[in-house]
Amino acid sequence: MSNSSAIGESAALREARGLKGGWVARFGSDSSVVAQMMITSMIDQNLPLRADVYRELAGLVGNQN
Repeated sequence: MSNSSAIGESAALREARGLKGGWVARFGSDSSVVAQMMITSMIDQNLPLRADVYRELAGLVGNQN
């Protein structure tokens, strides 16, 4: 089975959508920068699926402006 839903939304995107509100509330205008730092951290820890979640989150919070 694929890692995406019937409408083509990935599991990483679904999780990122769930994190978005709290993430923006916590980090405000720095949300995108912190997400980028988390991507780097997850890659350094060899956690590519977690990095995917933060990539999606960075895209979502980067579109706040």
